Amino acid sequence: MGMDALFAILGAAGWLSCLASLTALHLLPTSYHPVRDPVSNYAVSRYGFLYRLQALSSGVCGICLLILLSRQNPALPAWGMIALACYALSRLLIPFFPTDVHPPRTRTGTIHMVLAAITFTGIACAAPALTPALARTAANARIGAGLSTAAWFTDVSAVAFFFAFGFGPTRKVIGLIERGIYLGTILWLGLLFIHLLGGI
Repeated sequence: MGMDALFAILGAAGWLSCLASLTALHLLPTSYHPVRDPVSNYAVSRYGFLYRLQALSSGVCGICLLILLSRQNPALPAWGMIALACYALSRLLIPFFPTDVHPPRTRTGTIHMVLAAITFTGIACAAPALTPALARTAANARIGAGLSTAAWFTDVSAVAFFFAFGFGPTRKVIGLIERGIYLGTILWLGLLFIHLLGGI
């Protein structure tokens, strides 16, 4: 098995683990509401291990994707690759710094917020930077169109999230908006692995 195939399989496994963990968190009785509560709140529920698993899994997925893209597409925009690296590293670190669900703000909770901001900014910058070149090289036109749509949806959700975070009245739906970022990111990553696996 070649290195590209190995990283593609590891990354796809991370993607599947992230998707399964997130799905389970939304089906289990966590007492959190998907419209009002951020995904980070699951970290301090009795199913917190699933939150940590999905975060670590998405970090592994991001690192594998970064390696694959650097090996197969060396001409991709550097700032997009850096943004993807920031996304992946922040996902690997965030499970160790749980959020503050209730006041007062702690140092751990503050670090969590910084890492969350890096996560969302990273993927919101990486997706539009890398998608045009990747969509052009996709063997299937539907995959290219899907990548563009997923990148657009991720960006719109990220902008809406930062607006909602700073504008009090919209915080009532911040959980729903944040899940839009998760959905766009999962679709974008999944389509990329389909694209990359097809070329190995």
